[in-house]
Amino acid sequence: MQQVLMSQISLCVSSLVEVSYSPVLLLDARFDASYTDHADFASACRSGFEGFFEQVDEALEGEYEGFSVVGVPSWEYVEQSLRENVLRRYDRHERLIGVTSLPWRVGFYLGWLSALALMDRSFALRGLAVLQELAVRQQKEEQARGYNPYASIEGLIFLRPGGSVMV
Repeated sequence: MQQVLMSQISLCVSSLVEVSYSPVLLLDARFDASYTDHADFASACRSGFEGFFEQVDEALEGEYEGFSVVGVPSWEYVEQSLRENVLRRYDRHERLIGVTSLPWRVGFYLGWLSALALMDRSFALRGLAVLQELAVRQQKEEQARGYNPYASIEGLIFLRPGGSVMV
């Protein structure tokens, strides 16, 4: 019985992987126009939405940690991802690979959480509340440190598609 239920859940989740991105699928986040009108924001939302389903697909094949066997991420994974990728570290790692703009980071996770909402809306809304809090906090911190949160910072190196390094 449990095997049949798991197969049905996996089938439902697998069908979501085929959902095409549309801005109408984004959660109603009501971010400030300084984010939503930024040149990076719209493409980041698309990247996050599509990236979520790539992770789900990999999780269903057993290749992605932090997701259940049916492709749903754990709360610990969601919260850790938001904190590690929306907040800056101001360390050597950032100087090496660079930092995307805050609107890109926020847009990516809005898209990612919006895709999650198709599986579990209340869970995604919980993540959205964290994202909104982190975005405000990070914007204030970057400005207090003299950084422009709306600009990306080039790193010393970056990875090309396929994983090769370019200096």
